[in-house]
Amino acid sequence: MISVIIPFYCAPKLHTHVKFSLQLCLEPLLLHDLVKEIILVDDGSPLRITISESSKVRYYRISHHGIGYARNFGVSKATQPFIFILDSDIIVSKHLIDSFLQVLKERRADIVCLSYVEAYVESIWAKCEELYWRHNESQTGKWWLSCGCMMVKREVFDKIKFE
Repeated sequence: MISVIIPFYCAPKLHTHVKFSLQLCLEPLLLHDLVKEIILVDDGSPLRITISESSKVRYYRISHHGIGYARNFGVSKATQPFIFILDSDIIVSKHLIDSFLQVLKERRADIVCLSYVEAYVESIWAKCEELYWRHNESQTGKWWLSCGCMMVKREVFDKIKFE
C-alpha cells in the first residue's frame, strides 16, 4: 500500500552522518506492515555505505543531479498507491505513518506533511524539515514541492514534481 522514497548523498563530510542515520531511518519502515517497498536512491555519492538487505528494499544509484531529481526518480519507480518521502536523516514512528495514511484516507487529502519538528519519537531523535510550496510562474498550473517528510497519493505526481 505504501512506497517509501529515500534519496541520499554520501560525501566525505557526511559519510558518518548518513551511515548512521540511514539505518535508523530504515528500521521502523522495514517493520511496518503497510510499507510494501522502500526505494533508496543514491544520488551519485562518492562514498558507498552498506544498505540493509530486505525484500522490501530496492536500491538505485544515479548520477548526481540533486535531491529533487533523486526524489522524482524514486517516485517513477514506486508501485504503491501512497508514496512516503523521507530524507535519510529522518526517523519516523509507526504511529506517524499510520496517522499520515489516516488523514489521506479519511479527509480525502492529497498530501500530508510535517513542518519543521524536532522531538523525541519512541526515544529516537526525529527531525523533519519545513515544507514549502512555490508556484513556478514559467509553468502555469505546476506546483513544486520540497519537504523532508511527506505522504502523497500516487496520482498527485502526474501534476507535480520536486524541484
